[in-house]
Amino acid sequence: MYNSIIICGLMSSGKTTAANYIHHQYGYSIVSAGETIKELASLSDKTCTRSQLQEFGSQMLSSFGPIYFANKLIGKCNRNVVFEGIRPIEVVSYIKGTINNSVIIYVKAEAEERLRRFILSSNQSESMFNEYMSNPLELNVSLIESISDIVIDNNHEIEALYLQLDKFLTNESRTF
Repeated sequence: MYNSIIICGLMSSGKTTAANYIHHQYGYSIVSAGETIKELASLSDKTCTRSQLQEFGSQMLSSFGPIYFANKLIGKCNRNVVFEGIRPIEVVSYIKGTINNSVIIYVKAEAEERLRRFILSSNQSESMFNEYMSNPLELNVSLIESISDIVIDNNHEIEALYLQLDKFLTNESRTF
């Protein structure tokens, strides 16, 4: 069992779905980067926009640096934790280097599929999707794929995602 699992991927790729599955199937706690940013920004109102969170996250990173945010995330857990939705590669690298026996799972889905999911889950438009995707934090997420321990294809049914997670987490296979 890993001490921490860091799940990354572009918006609407399936990160939260993967984190929730690991939580329910394997008993890991979830630490959400988005929820942590909301807490740090004192934005407890659930109606805050993604744009506001992206802006605050960018300001926090430039003011305090990525290690500050990484330590805020690490401070929310002990062991057997899933970190979900972290965008900066520096934060991901720091967490993996700080917590022994950590892995990075990069969840990947095609742009058309991510757009479809985004519209279904948020009831927002394609133009909003494109606006959120143009944020520098979101644009740099794909860099994490190169340092991940596994890349999971999430362009299919949810059961296929679960199967890939199970195979990786039970060490049945390291490649997909």
